[in-house]
Amino acid sequence: MLWRNPHSARDYLKPAFGRMAYDQPADGFAAWCAGNLASNQHGWQWAAGCGIDAVPYFRIFNPTTQGKRFNPDGAYVRHYVPELRNVDAAGIHEPWRLDDGPPNGYPPPIVDHDEERRESLRRWRELRQ
Repeated sequence: MLWRNPHSARDYLKPAFGRMAYDQPADGFAAWCAGNLASNQHGWQWAAGCGIDAVPYFRIFNPTTQGKRFNPDGAYVRHYVPELRNVDAAGIHEPWRLDDGPPNGYPPPIVDHDEERRESLRRWRELRQ
């Protein structure tokens, strides 16, 4: 898709999303920018429901729910996140909720997913009006 739509590396695949209101970038934005271009740009557009093969309605991807559903024992997480290698399956997808907090070195969540989901849906409805 990136090869056939090179403009989508720096702009929206679907231009209507350019009219949506956005928050000012915070520290997490710099970390996101440091990732691989095609994976980030198209991956986030797909997750937001506005990119390649997006479903025909606005959807909000929940990585915690996906992890619990498709990696219930946490093997994938343990492989790629060394700070969570010793966390059991019950807490691996939400380590910030562990009784003792997340393991040393594991950062706190950048956003409250439920709150951001509600705000995203509000903005989507506003965009469609």
